[in-house]
Amino acid sequence: MTSTTWYDDGSIITTCSDFTNGATTTKVTNTAIGKEDPEFVAVGDYINYREVKKDLLDYPVYYKIAHCIPADLTFYGDTANRINTLFNLSHIFKDNGYEDICEAGEVIFEGSVFTLLPNREKFTPVEDKDVEYCLDDLAFLCVRERIKYLAMPRICCGRNKKDWDTVKTM
Repeated sequence: MTSTTWYDDGSIITTCSDFTNGATTTKVTNTAIGKEDPEFVAVGDYINYREVKKDLLDYPVYYKIAHCIPADLTFYGDTANRINTLFNLSHIFKDNGYEDICEAGEVIFEGSVFTLLPNREKFTPVEDKDVEYCLDDLAFLCVRERIKYLAMPRICCGRNKKDWDTVKTM
């Protein structure tokens, strides 16, 4: 499976995934300069992942955390509330003025936490396209920020009732 995302700044992120062995090749190209952008990642760098049953907050401190809340920035559910309590995200979001500008399909990266916003408000349906936008942005940010360790639950598979086998291939 190959996905390509174009960004307004001229960069493109292309991800080629082989989910049978868990390897992903990511290439970032800056169309403004017409070649691969070494600032982000070199072609052929691999992101290996594995699924582990472990509490999201029990990973070492060098791990970044990804989780989901609605774009109205309400923290509901056990995981979101625990992350909010630990990282004080609701105050950070308010202080940075995110409350009025967030849309479904976006990602906020603050400190050690990626907050994916797959739906407009709590209890509204999550559209596949918005999950894909979130995951594309997450991949782009991980490459740009050179994130090597990321812990993420099975996003959108609890209350939103998405199938993990479908979500993990987006």
